[in-house]
Amino acid sequence: MCGIAGIYSPVDRLPPQHLETFTDALAHRGPDGRGFAYREEGRLGLGHRRLSILDLDAASDQPFVRGHLTMVYNGELYNFIELRRELEGLGHQFKSNGDTEVVLAAYEQWGADCQAKFNGMWALAIYDERRRELFLSRDRYGIKPLYYLRAPGQPFAFASETYAFKHLRGYERTFDAANLAHCLKDVRSFGAKKETVFTGLYQLPPGHCALLAMDGQLTVRRWWHNRGEITLPASQRERTERFRELFDDACRLRLRSDAPLTTALSGGMDSSSVYASVTGLLGRGGLQRAGEASRRAYCLGFPGSQRDERSDARRVVDHVGGELKEVLPVYDRDTILNDTRQFDTVFSDPNFIVRQLYAAMAADGFKVSLDGHGVDEMLFGYRNMIDSLLPFIAKEEPETYSNLLYLRLKMASFGTVDPGLVLKRAKQTVWRLLGINKHTALPVPTGPLMSPQEIVNTCMFETYLPTILQNFDRASMAEGVEIRTPFLDYRLVEFCLALPLEDLLSGQHTKIILRRAMNKRLPKKICWAQKKVGLQAPMDDLFNGPLNEFALDLIRSKVLLESPHWDGRQLANDLEEKLRLMKFRQSDGYRIWPVLSTLLINNEA
Repeated sequence: MCGIAGIYSPVDRLPPQHLETFTDALAHRGPDGRGFAYREEGRLGLGHRRLSILDLDAASDQPFVRGHLTMVYNGELYNFIELRRELEGLGHQFKSNGDTEVVLAAYEQWGADCQAKFNGMWALAIYDERRRELFLSRDRYGIKPLYYLRAPGQPFAFASETYAFKHLRGYERTFDAANLAHCLKDVRSFGAKKETVFTGLYQLPPGHCALLAMDGQLTVRRWWHNRGEITLPASQRERTERFRELFDDACRLRLRSDAPLTTALSGGMDSSSVYASVTGLLGRGGLQRAGEASRRAYCLGFPGSQRDERSDARRVVDHVGGELKEVLPVYDRDTILNDTRQFDTVFSDPNFIVRQLYAAMAADGFKVSLDGHGVDEMLFGYRNMIDSLLPFIAKEEPETYSNLLYLRLKMASFGTVDPGLVLKRAKQTVWRLLGINKHTALPVPTGPLMSPQEIVNTCMFETYLPTILQNFDRASMAEGVEIRTPFLDYRLVEFCLALPLEDLLSGQHTKIILRRAMNKRLPKKICWAQKKVGLQAPMDDLFNGPLNEFALDLIRSKVLLESPHWDGRQLANDLEEKLRLMKFRQSDGYRIWPVLSTLLINNEA
């Protein structure tokens, strides 16, 4: 797990300091070492910052050279033991004991087809001296990031974070007005776009690869299509058992490490499932190449907020016989502002605050965290997925519509048990979301008819998941901690995408197959909870506290009031009094934070 970078100038040799400065901007991603390689008579440079997870000695340092191939690689190949064995059977020999050389040998053997054999997460660049071309690849779901510069008069360059391009000599990073406007309008899904908010800067999309010829021509294509044919067991019980087997095996593979591992535990269903599976595997033993895995979990708490799930996390840890370390964020103004600049993302809330969770892990010597990302998007874990499904259900399965509506109301209530209070608190929200008449006894929604599969695909590949993965990668890697996501094992994803609706949700619960699979492993209150909290920083606390004075100054400033990217005067009129009276709400934060983050990453605030 690392940070990678590269520059190709078709005409001029690269001054070494250009590549080194560019690469070292990613030092937080790879604090354990650095390396550089130059090819094409010095016109192509590859840089690497190493976070040592597998094969901790120098044998796996990068850039890694194998014959005519040179690679920089960021990621983990979880099935590297099995793949190495297959390659040895084909005559390959190895000088190291990690996954890096296995990736390069697989490319040597199968070319670009090797990607389909990988079970893992990666972003990589391989230079082939014989073919004189640079091959770039990104994993199926975009767990590991890869950005590249393609602009007139600029060399081709790539890096693990947009932040590195602030340090690329000769490139003046500016906003692309159209892309920034798109991002500000739909900030939570912009992370799935090929474009970024910066002129000439793109991301290689998930499941894509690219080939850069030395004449400068770049060809990008999709290598993964999720077209695997899945034969599902006939009964729900058998499907649940198969789900549990795939999930446990995904966790088993992700325990392979030569560095210490731990678990991030929010107290919700998803991370609790990962923690329960991991502790169960550790108890049974017999793991292959397993690292020093801890039964300790780390939980980020928000005292006094309904988003504080520490009591649920304690309940899970007590149930499985583990240990919990609670992390309480420190809201220091200068830290928040500096972290926002380094996070380098226009977003709806200060999601980077989860960095403090991974900082606590790193301080205790952990380099790997197993997290629960990905299952909400596959198994209808979000309220807006239910909103999107309601028109389809009203038309196709009207007999189940009222049950689904009630489930949506329960999800909006933070687990309130009184049905009358649920309706009172949530009906108006649902009416507004669905655009229906509030006097209708049983409202019938209107809107586009999206099938369950279409909704899942949208959340998995076009909206939420890519953005979540991007944000957590930056937050964790800022502290040199690698996140592993068992739910995004491609075998489990493809299985879940083939499931019928009855395995996804009922009139009482979402994520039915996961809850049934974990029913005997988790406390009933956790396994069958109806609330959906989500990990978000309490912006009411921030803006009524350490950021209050800063926000008041900013909202009156010329740079905000006269910006062409938003209506600064309207924003100031709506929020200034709330800030002055310290009555700022979480919902107000969603309006100001994208503006604040835009100004900070552009060094205007």
